[in-house]
Amino acid sequence: MKQFRLVWQSLLQIKGAALLLMIVLTLALFVLTYLIGLIRYQNYSRTLLEQAEINNSVYLKLAVDDNQMAQDMYGTFSAIARTYEEIADWPGIKEIISIYSYGSMKIDGINYQMLVYNDALLRHFSMAVDGRWFPDKPVSVDQPLPIVLGGTGFSDFETGDVLTAEYSRTQKPISLNVYGKVKYPGYTLSLSNGSTIILSDYLLSDQPVILVRDEPSLLSRLDTSDQVMIDRNAWVVFENGLSEQQQGELLTRLGSYGSYHTYEDIITASRESHIEQLKEILPIPLFLFFSAFSCLFSISSLYVMRNAQNQILYFFCGCSRKRMIGILAQGLFMIFLPPALLNLLFILFYPTISQADWLNLHQVVLDGTSVSLVLLFLAVLLVFLLLPALMISRRHTPMQLYRRMSS
Repeated sequence: MKQFRLVWQSLLQIKGAALLLMIVLTLALFVLTYLIGLIRYQNYSRTLLEQAEINNSVYLKLAVDDNQMAQDMYGTFSAIARTYEEIADWPGIKEIISIYSYGSMKIDGINYQMLVYNDALLRHFSMAVDGRWFPDKPVSVDQPLPIVLGGTGFSDFETGDVLTAEYSRTQKPISLNVYGKVKYPGYTLSLSNGSTIILSDYLLSDQPVILVRDEPSLLSRLDTSDQVMIDRNAWVVFENGLSEQQQGELLTRLGSYGSYHTYEDIITASRESHIEQLKEILPIPLFLFFSAFSCLFSISSLYVMRNAQNQILYFFCGCSRKRMIGILAQGLFMIFLPPALLNLLFILFYPTISQADWLNLHQVVLDGTSVSLVLLFLAVLLVFLLLPALMISRRHTPMQLYRRMSS
């Protein structure tokens, strides 16, 4: 209790500076957190693609007439589906990874797109889930439809819930059984991007979606027609062991259907783009961050100097040098505590906040790694700010400091 009073008394001597230090440190930590989250997302998206085991593949973007799409949407979708079925039958083609839909489901007045996952998609892009990815065997049509929830906005639903939804095409109620929820950050594969340059972070989406498994009884269960809505883009995976000539012939044939990017090109472009993106984004946050750091160092130096006389008196009253430095450290720790708690609470609750769709920073991943990095930064900063006091303590005895301050 006595030591707490000493620390509190030392802080009262720099009330204004301590408050300013808290504000600056809070801003600096939030800038640091955002940068960590951005880098974590870039690494997350690239790692997800690298672990998909589709090294021998291309991202194909079919050439589609948008005017024809506007006039006959379902006819165009059917043509796209037939094209991919034809490509899948080519010699040398192992499988096609595509995403398609039969409409949407309305739950509690909100429409959610329903995406159909086939075996190839599940094999390569089944993210970690709470629960599991669908039952091992198809369930009978009189039982609720097994689903997995992906993206944000599903905080009110839990694994095992049986929901009543309204299917958009028939307007009829249908029972859904939540087998799993994609774990934070909740991203699922997206094939809707047709940019000139394709990067790993273009291929993920955190939009709320209902995922169902492709099975023979799906259409009869939904009581709907086979009018499919399919992305014009897909991953085309080649057979292993193809010669360069065979692969070149396949690429030439695919080029007649549209444009494509090889898997290797996407990974390489993603790495280069992420580095360039950081170079563009980093200057302003780093300027603010180092400005804040300079302010922190100045105010902490003021804190040390203002309390130098008190430290000498503590020494004459029986405090060791180690304990005097400890009192200084505790004072700085009390200044660090409110900003650190605010920042860490934000990181810890951000997954819940984003899942509830209250605040979504998009393309930012904040998790336990972010907490560890922020705590490491604070520990290093605390040690660095104590260096002046440590250096003064080693170079001068308390008696020398007392004489110098008394003269």
